[in-house]
Amino acid sequence: MAPISSLLDKKIYANESDFFYQFAPRIHEQASLADDACTQCQIDLSTFRDIGSLRGCMSLATGNWVSLALPECLPERLPLIAYTFEMAFVMDGM
Repeated sequence: MAPISSLLDKKIYANESDFFYQFAPRIHEQASLADDACTQCQIDLSTFRDIGSLRGCMSLATGNWVSLALPECLPERLPLIAYTFEMAFVMDGM
């Protein structure tokens, strides 16, 4: 079975003060699935706020939070989990 996660490049998070790295973080190989689900959630919630103005799971600096927190998640489950987490993060911040 092919690996579904890989080590995150240290250059991405070495200077990021909000990112703790006492361990070697891994990211899901198909992180774009989580990004797409989070974007769809933002679109679905756009009736409440402008798209992109809501702070959720996506970070340009370190990657999608769900892809980092669950690097070994089955690819078919990643979008649903990412959508759910994005909804929770956004609703918590509204």
